[in-house]
Amino acid sequence: MDLDLALRVEKLIPTPDNLQEVKIEKWESSNQMCLMIMKRSIPKAFRDFISKSQR
Repeated sequence: MDLDLALRVEKLIPTPDNLQEVKIEKWESSNQMCLMIMKRSIPKAFRDFISKSQR
């Protein structure tokens, strides 16, 4: 699994000439996994503090 793909490669934008659906799907999947891992690695106390301070 290529978890760091979203960190190494900029988001791909499809164009009519160059449809890269497979690469875009892999990037989206990698991006979602990275976000999930980052959210899970931040302690709950910090997450609560950040969400309260944004209100």
